[in-house]
Amino acid sequence: MEFTTDLEEMLDEIGPEVGDLEFMQFSRHNLRLADHWKNFFGTFKKIQSEATAIHDITCWRGATLVLSESASNSLKHILQPNGELLPITCNGENYYIFNCLSRAEIDKSKSKQLNLKEGLIEFENIKFEESSIQGKALFKSKDEGCTATFCTNEFVDLVMNLGMKGVRFSENLTEIFRMSPYRLINDIFTYHEAFVDFKALRRQFNDVKVWLPQENASLLDELKAEWIPVNVKFESDSKKNIFPDLSV
Repeated sequence: MEFTTDLEEMLDEIGPEVGDLEFMQFSRHNLRLADHWKNFFGTFKKIQSEATAIHDITCWRGATLVLSESASNSLKHILQPNGELLPITCNGENYYIFNCLSRAEIDKSKSKQLNLKEGLIEFENIKFEESSIQGKALFKSKDEGCTATFCTNEFVDLVMNLGMKGVRFSENLTEIFRMSPYRLINDIFTYHEAFVDFKALRRQFNDVKVWLPQENASLLDELKAEWIPVNVKFESDSKKNIFPDLSV
């Protein structure tokens, strides 16, 4: 089962307060969202025909987890010191999104870093600086891009002893880099990311979700009239004024 929620609704509610671009990558920007949080709804959808059980705990986007109310209550003492718990209603039940706010530093002297073409960086193995993970049961890494949640044995043992289902603990900390034979990743040497004005884009369609469409359908079929170009903004960590020919 896979957790999904209306990200466009979240963007409409939270974006004006924290910034649209910042919210779209809240994990990377290490944004605390509790003060801006609303009464949002989510759901669990089957990704395999035989899947029927809703998990106690599952990964979402960036360094976040989604937990049932019972899982949240059991893990609250270890989660709250490392982030925030944001309530959300899923399938009529109370759930919580854990937004990890603790960060740790990768030990570059003990990690193996691959320098690919055009300055792109990938890790073959990752080791964290011991001092940076002291007292942190869960954390994320800026060097890794804040795309995953890392944890220590303290969290693993607690989840396993409680018999919670939904996540797998991997000792291969670079497994995320090998999710598919080839993965399209933007070239951070020339630019970082393209941001589309989704609010302007959505006005051209008949109330369909255009940020992360859930169905494999053609958006062109939903156009109210002719396509009107929308603004795209490129942001670069290196601040170089280079525009890409192709972007993910």
